[in-house]
Amino acid sequence: MTIDTSRIPLKNPRKLFIDGQWVEPSSGKLIHVIAPATEDLYMQVGEANTTDINKAVDAARRAFDTGPWPRLSHAERAAYLKAMAEKIDAR
Repeated sequence: MTIDTSRIPLKNPRKLFIDGQWVEPSSGKLIHVIAPATEDLYMQVGEANTTDINKAVDAARRAFDTGPWPRLSHAERAAYLKAMAEKIDAR
């Protein structure tokens, strides 16, 4: 079965975004996402396993500890969150 990739809203659905990079899942496995209305294969996404999850959690912890977020004021954080909410609303 072929998948119409022009309708898929993800940049790299078969990869995982970990530590600022698109990477292959450690398992090499994919999850089949089925369209509920048609029961057709809609897309395939990378299947994360424990190794991938641990890498993602470690990267998030490093980013939080050494990145700019914890040093921002409450007002600066609120401004970022409001800007993100506006972009989401616009979509």
